Amino acid sequence: MPANINSMASGRGIKPWHNLGVIVDGLMTASDCLRQAGLNWAVSKEALQTAGGIVVPNAFAVKRSDNNAILGVVGNQYTALQNADAFSYMDAITQDHGSAKYDTAGALGKGERVWLQVKVEGEISIKTKTGRSTDDTLERYILMANSHDGSSPLLIATTMVRVVCQNTLTAAIKDASTMFKVRHTKSIGGKVTDAREALGIINASYVELEAKLQRLAQIKVTDKAFEGYIASLGFDTEATKGKGKGSVDTLKALFGGEGMGASLETAKGSAWGALNAVTQYVDHERSTRVTGASSFTSEGEARLASQWFGSGLALKDKALEKALALVA
Repeated sequence: MPANINSMASGRGIKPWHNLGVIVDGLMTASDCLRQAGLNWAVSKEALQTAGGIVVPNAFAVKRSDNNAILGVVGNQYTALQNADAFSYMDAITQDHGSAKYDTAGALGKGERVWLQVKVEGEISIKTKTGRSTDDTLERYILMANSHDGSSPLLIATTMVRVVCQNTLTAAIKDASTMFKVRHTKSIGGKVTDAREALGIINASYVELEAKLQRLAQIKVTDKAFEGYIASLGFDTEATKGKGKGSVDTLKALFGGEGMGASLETAKGSAWGALNAVTQYVDHERSTRVTGASSFTSEGEARLASQWFGSGLALKDKALEKALALVA
């Protein structure tokens, strides 16, 4: 990745599952993340002017300090949240979680979206009908994302990574109990207590979520039922050619046994397997275009942005909702 355009780092000596960024041995502190992920830069608001020098009312450019890149245009009310402050904020939130470890961090596009992911101790283990443990596990993370273009507030959400295939699942992203939002204002420091309370609720919700995912593994799904499932997500199961047919064929193949972990007892022919076929499609198979107007420099970067923050996230969120409806 070109320097000063985007940067990412992954700790624990593990290659990032999205194949982006640099590998860092051992665990990372917040300051490590800032340095290793190339996030030691700040942003400033500068008034916009016309070519003739006339100041544009209530319009400011957000400028990156190290390379003068313009990350977005914002109004009077926008207060920049610096990378160092956002990471310190996460430090304060997780100080009661001694097992929390900084895992990955980075910036997308020109730096307009910055994230930090914290690994939380403990896993969700999907068991067989008889209660036997399997290799089908999900690691638990807390994802913090901040925007420098005014597109969103500071977001804190729970994210899970299925170890066997490195698919990501962000549960109930629209539920206030699983995502905490902090507006870009000067009062952010006073929000730490509220955020820590929200994370306590999130931690408790994992117990409920694990029970639901266990039930997904018990629900059998036939090939015909799977076709109805992906149709409910907007895929054209009647398509006979083109991209529509290709997407459906890929999904059917993933569910039918070609997906990573699809042959596991917990996933084979189950609602859990159906959900993971969709998440693998979004995370690894779905085509992602990088146009000249895009700030992304690679398909991998654009795909990561989509699956965590954009249309990919929305599709996976809907897939989880539809799958859970099967066990409601």
